[in-house]
Amino acid sequence: HPSSSSELIDSRRNDFSERSWWMVDVDCDGEGSSTQGATSLVKRCMRAYGWNLPKTRKILSAYKQFLTLKKEFGDWDATLLSPCHLVYQMWHQHILDNFNY
Repeated sequence: HPSSSSELIDSRRNDFSERSWWMVDVDCDGEGSSTQGATSLVKRCMRAYGWNLPKTRKILSAYKQFLTLKKEFGDWDATLLSPCHLVYQMWHQHILDNFNY
């Protein structure tokens, strides 16, 4: 049982790099199933919104571009950039996934 929140965060396993997080394998089920990264987000959006895989991958690409711009401009208080509706929906699903956000 961790004694502090920093131990809890440090003990959580995260094998993703900034590049590998965006890789998607929706056929990954069972023991090797990913609970982190874009695969989890893509599956979540497909379930929540009824999106098919090609559409979800396109929105994921736009979501990545949006986050990259947010980071480059340092727009953490949303004074410069706002996502389109579909990207906003994906972002919302990402925020709801406390473990993966």
